[in-house]
Amino acid sequence: LQWRDDFYYRATAHALRCSKAQSRDSESSVSVTDRYSPHIVAFTGKRQFSLMFDPPLKKVDNFGKQDKLPPGWPFPNTTELWVLPSPSGRAVMTSLQREEPYRLLAARLA
Repeated sequence: LQWRDDFYYRATAHALRCSKAQSRDSESSVSVTDRYSPHIVAFTGKRQFSLMFDPPLKKVDNFGKQDKLPPGWPFPNTTELWVLPSPSGRAVMTSLQREEPYRLLAARLA
């Protein structure tokens, strides 16, 4: 789970760097991690998402927005977590099946 811990460390360090760039926010009562956390995090590939769990998930049921957050998730529960198909083409699926989760995420970002 070193990969997950490293990811959490880099992500929270980035939020801290963002907070330092905004000196006016030092008076805010909102925590640095909450204020500067991403609104959406997306993983390209079910495997990458499943490795965030210990033990890794045996199956990720669907692509798109996920309801289950990995243990120790460093961001607020309001951060949306998405799993998208790998763009590599190795997964056996049609182009429409591969593109649909990306369309849903694009609509969410619009």
